[in-house]
Amino acid sequence: MQIPPDLGEWELGTYFTFTQHDLEIIQQRRREYNQLGFAVQLCVLRYLGWTLSDVKEVPIQVLRYIAKQINVNMESFAYYGEREATKYEHLEEIRKEYGYQTFTLSEYRINSLLRKTPLIGVETAKREKRTLTIVLYRDPAIIG
Repeated sequence: MQIPPDLGEWELGTYFTFTQHDLEIIQQRRREYNQLGFAVQLCVLRYLGWTLSDVKEVPIQVLRYIAKQINVNMESFAYYGEREATKYEHLEEIRKEYGYQTFTLSEYRINSLLRKTPLIGVETAKREKRTLTIVLYRDPAIIG
């Protein structure tokens, strides 16, 4: 997976901007590189739905945008993950805090199938810190 190097303001604002809650969670890390790495992991999950380990590189523009929000030096990102377990620990913390789940292979296949089926409606409800999206699909075999 790759983050495009020329993201526009809309993408940056939508997927790479933090809420006050996000900032509080990020600031729980002691070192700048862990704050920045945690923040980048959160953004990559929101933007691509993949982990940081799945991304080839993070564009400088994105690192700069994230680092500015959390008041850290973007160069510190080079030290993130020197201890490999840190990335996985942070990923697990993000999953627990935000309610993200890992797809199993069968769930991935079902999701892929649903994306190929015509969409007839989307309902979104905000509850606490999470957004629940209910997507209704039309089964072409039944409705035609």
